[in-house]
Amino acid sequence: MQTRPEWRSISSLWKISLLLLGALLTLMGCTEVSGNTPPDTKLLHADTLVGLRGGYLEVEGEDKETPVEELRYLIEIDGKEMPMENGRFDLSVLSEGIHKIKVWAVDPQGMEDPSPIELTVRVDLTPPPPPLISTKLVSSTLEIEILDYGLEKLDTEQLVITIDSSVTTTTYTDRMTLKLRKDEGKKELKVTALDAAGNPSSPVELLVDTDIDKPPTIFSEPRTFLSLDEPELLLFVEDDWDATPLVFAEVDGESVDVVNNRVTIPSKFTEGWHTLDVTVRDSEGHESYLTRAFYLEKTRPSPPELEVSGNFIRLKEMPEGVVGLYTLNLKNGELRFFKSIDPDESTFMPYGVVLGQSVSIGGMRSTYSSPKMRFLNEPATHTHTVLAAVTRDTLISSGTSVRVPGVTLTIPENRILLVDAGGTLQLDPSARIMVRGTLIVRGNLSGGELLVNGGQLIAEGAQINSTKIKVITTPLLSFESSRFENGEIEILDAKLVIANETDFEGSVLKAFSVDKLHMWKVVSLKLDLKNVGSAMIGESSLNSLNVGAISECEISNSKIQEFLELSGMSELYIRNSVVSMNSISVSMASLMILEKTDVDVSRLYVSRNSRCVMRYNDLQKKLRVDLDNADLVFYKQPMEKIEINPSGGYRIFDHEP
Repeated sequence: MQTRPEWRSISSLWKISLLLLGALLTLMGCTEVSGNTPPDTKLLHADTLVGLRGGYLEVEGEDKETPVEELRYLIEIDGKEMPMENGRFDLSVLSEGIHKIKVWAVDPQGMEDPSPIELTVRVDLTPPPPPLISTKLVSSTLEIEILDYGLEKLDTEQLVITIDSSVTTTTYTDRMTLKLRKDEGKKELKVTALDAAGNPSSPVELLVDTDIDKPPTIFSEPRTFLSLDEPELLLFVEDDWDATPLVFAEVDGESVDVVNNRVTIPSKFTEGWHTLDVTVRDSEGHESYLTRAFYLEKTRPSPPELEVSGNFIRLKEMPEGVVGLYTLNLKNGELRFFKSIDPDESTFMPYGVVLGQSVSIGGMRSTYSSPKMRFLNEPATHTHTVLAAVTRDTLISSGTSVRVPGVTLTIPENRILLVDAGGTLQLDPSARIMVRGTLIVRGNLSGGELLVNGGQLIAEGAQINSTKIKVITTPLLSFESSRFENGEIEILDAKLVIANETDFEGSVLKAFSVDKLHMWKVVSLKLDLKNVGSAMIGESSLNSLNVGAISECEISNSKIQEFLELSGMSELYIRNSVVSMNSISVSMASLMILEKTDVDVSRLYVSRNSRCVMRYNDLQKKLRVDLDNADLVFYKQPMEKIEINPSGGYRIFDHEP
């Protein structure tokens, strides 16, 4: 059969195409077998911070087809490319500053690592400045202080200290110490600074002579005014070889104790200027001296008067010194300082109770001011004549008289009952108010009983008549500018009791467990204190005073008459006052101090391991002192009107031990 010409042409084209495709596949196979892969670059070492000691960069390549020794390397520094001999580059040839570097390997066929190593190198060829140092030998220890150049950041990380042949390298600090021995001659000291790059500074050289023993050094803190509340003066004593030099102190020629380099001025010294002399002696007998004057305060400042205007509180008058404001936590009775206030300043008043305290220049503290309270919500006015329940904050306004019938009325926790000025709250004889919240009396309150159990009673300008007050527990009980007649106050547990400018009209206040009791300008009060942590009474008149059961009480510028008894390991300090009664009793390991007081007393009984101290008092008549197993101490006390009748074991001192 004869093939058509057009079919033969198509067949030839297919054969040619197949031949070309086979050749192409053969070529591709040959290329893959004889081809090359680019090398990899591995970093062996790199100093990224180079100093005067130098540094280097070293890499090594890897290639599947080429031996390592046949690879070559290129380095690019800040965009400039150059060859790198044997995979190592000396970085010390670089100029000072920061440099961007890339390094990669190249095989003999010219193929380059597509992922070069990239790094940043900082070259620091500037040595740090030599250290500014100050040395001081204290207690056989050489103290080396590195002083500030005034630079924000000093490029110093280490210090090399050489003393004789001993070398110590330490991290940079502003103070270090070296232990030395006495009588070993002269010691050469060198201190060299090293920066982060290891560049050394020029050394600082000093000579320390261990054969020299200098007298001690002494100075005191710069306080001039001290007080009974802050009687300590800190001394700074140092000696080159002696760790504990002896320190002796005298005030106006009288020896006083020095404990842990603190001089505590005893309360026996009068208010005014005094001279302190201090002698320091080391183990070799070398002495140094300090003489300085100070003023001792013994008069408490008056408490500040605070007033509230809107949401702000300010001082009515500025007492001497400064005034601190405190908030009172009504849950636990904790006082917390929150601000000092100036005379012309008003400050935002937080919600709750705020008190103030004056502090003199010498640190003498006043009693606390009367509390001021800011309400979260304004009380709602009570419009009825009878009050049988308090379900919200309630106000008895001026001109309104409200009666509480013979029931127990409870002021719930977080609720306020306010009797405003001019308002009257009258309790039937059998009525009782249970105070779990807050009762504020600015007007009149009469009759019945107040039982404070967890809440607080605040009387401001109040007239309280024929009401018995019993406190089970309270964070605060306060009387300010009030009158309390024909009543009795019994406190079983309280955190803080305050009475300022209040006339108690001969009423009795019995405090059986109180943390702090502060009274200022109180009149006609019979006071019985048991287990009172700190009682502070100033410018007041007490009809009687009984202090016992481990209580502490201080009375100043006041008058006590009719009765005074101290017992139960308690302490009573009376100064600048008047004591007028037939007899005083001090017993059961108690301490009473009478100082600068007019004493109009016939007999003083001191017994059962107690002590009575008498200083500077003015006796209005002859005083008989009966001692029975007790101490009697006189300090600058005139004796012509004192008759001592001792019995049992006793001691009499003509100075205050």
